[in-house]
Amino acid sequence: MKRRMRLFRKPAVILASLSLMSPAFAQATLSSATDEEIITLSQLTEPADQTEEELLVEQEGDEQAVADDLAEQEATEQTEADTLAEQEATEQAEVDALAEQEAAEQAEADALAEQEATEQAEAAALAEQEATEQAEADALAEQEATEQAEAAALAEQ
Repeated sequence: MKRRMRLFRKPAVILASLSLMSPAFAQATLSSATDEEIITLSQLTEPADQTEEELLVEQEGDEQAVADDLAEQEATEQTEADTLAEQEATEQAEVDALAEQEAAEQAEADALAEQEATEQAEAAALAEQEATEQAEADALAEQEATEQAEAAALAEQ
């Protein structure tokens, strides 16, 4: 039994290697080293073919997992890009709102300055009017004093 296991071990390794190199060997036969037994390659390559299929399935599964990971990474990056764009849009909206608020405050300040200038102009006009009225009152008082002096001079005569 030991000898038989030894015989199967070496040809199986050779056959597995041959099976991977060329599928045409699946129909060939091989004699054992002592010519005690003939081994059909198709029998020995069948597990190797199954192993190849399993490896291919596993490789395809690995490739699909890598593709899925890549797609997930791209989706994550797209989500991050969308989030960043949304954040930038929000910040721009805040900047625009702040600029609009500053413009409104500047318009209020301009209106207040214009109102103060109008009030100062009105105060200056009122002061000028009062000065004119005072000058007229002084002129009237002087005229009355002149008339009284003339009347007193006439009365003395």
